[in-house]
Amino acid sequence: MTRFTEKAIMDTFVEMLEEMPLEKITIQKIIKRVNISRTTFYYHFGDIYALLDAVLQRNLTLLFVNNATSDDDWADNLHLLFDYMYQNRKMLYHIYQSVTHSMLEQYLYKATEKFFQRHIALATEDMAIDEKDLQFLCFAYQSMLVGIILDWLRHGMNHNLNDLLEPAARLLNIRRMLGGEPLSPHLTPNVLKGVRN
Repeated sequence: MTRFTEKAIMDTFVEMLEEMPLEKITIQKIIKRVNISRTTFYYHFGDIYALLDAVLQRNLTLLFVNNATSDDDWADNLHLLFDYMYQNRKMLYHIYQSVTHSMLEQYLYKATEKFFQRHIALATEDMAIDEKDLQFLCFAYQSMLVGIILDWLRHGMNHNLNDLLEPAARLLNIRRMLGGEPLSPHLTPNVLKGVRN
């Protein structure tokens, strides 16, 4: 029963995030829609932000565990991430537009950390690379991808993130990057122009 109630609260919160900005969602509105007491809400979550964090963490687990693909398949993993962003764009936009949009940025970094660590470790397992360099490489890739997503949200989500799948997958070919192979000739400024439109 406890898990059922917790899930009901989280699912209702997600529904409300699809409908309105985070600032307009109150505990009173949530408990009224779920038909529970305020005491029951606080038994599960300390406040709205604790609930938001729980929802984001749950979605992260569902995305990268239940839909796990091959560790070395960049395209499939990026497709999962971009698909999730597009399908939940209203929710993400309402979070981004709130005063707590920094929480979304932190979530995106957390969501991509293990993703990049796993792929970088696999791609460089036979290379002698300093651990600090690997950490920096992970952060650099995270910053690039998070920047693309935030820019997409900032400019009204007016294009499908999957349009960037091919160039992003090419940039994320770590062995090519570390091996000194030239980037694809398709990776010109025009390819990323859509992000700014």
